[in-house]
Parts: sequence; C-alpha cells; structure tokens
Amino acid sequence: MPELLFVYGTLMSGMASGGLLSAFPHAEATCRGQLYRTPSGAPVLVPEPAGRPIQGELITLPDPGPLMVLDLMEGVAAGRSHRRRVEVERRGQLEVAWAWVLSQQTVDVRGFVPLPILSWRVVAPRPA
Repeated sequence: MPELLFVYGTLMSGMASGGLLSAFPHAEATCRGQLYRTPSGAPVLVPEPAGRPIQGELITLPDPGPLMVLDLMEGVAAGRSHRRRVEVERRGQLEVAWAWVLSQQTVDVRGFVPLPILSWRVVAPRPA
C-alpha cells in the first residue's frame, strides 16, 4: 500500500540527500509548524496546527520499506527525530503523511534555534 511522506529539508529534491527519493513522485506541499536548526545544521520540524505553513514536498512511496531505511538516516533509534503522521496541504487539499519531527518540549530542552523562514531552500547549502 502506498505511503505519503512529507519532507522539508535535506531530503527535498535538489538538496544534499534528495537523490535518495528522486525515483518517487513528488508534489509541492506545506505542513503547519516551525523549523529549527539542529547543532548539525540540519532542520527539524515541530508540527503545530496553528503554526506557519512550512514548505516542502509530498512524496508517494510504493510501500513502507523506504521509511524504515530512512529512519536509520534520520536517527530515530538514537532519538534525534521521531517519525509520525502530520497533516499536510497539497493543492488545497488536506492529507496525512509521515514526517520526521520533534516536539516543542524536545527542541526547547535541547536549545535548538528557531528559524525565521518558511522554506529550508532559503538557507540550505546546495550539493556540489
């Protein structure tokens, strides 16, 4: 069964790890929340229904297999992020998709810096 995945940082097309998902269909989408910069420099999303529309991509995966592999890269087992379902908007329609996120409490405790942007593409280094 297909799975929807919302990406908002390095996994977006044209970003450092975007090639990992380039074989799958992509569509522009948004998820309400706040982006934060982690100590490694990567972004993390705190979803919040009343938050700002964070720009990203909605990817259609053929099955959950790629999610399990990407959980390793996203540090789920190490607690660096959590994969959970979030509400996203694509072409004016609300849908539910997986995303790697953190809670507000976690980013506060870890001292992550809130980013005053709606899209990671504004500040992201481009791959060489």
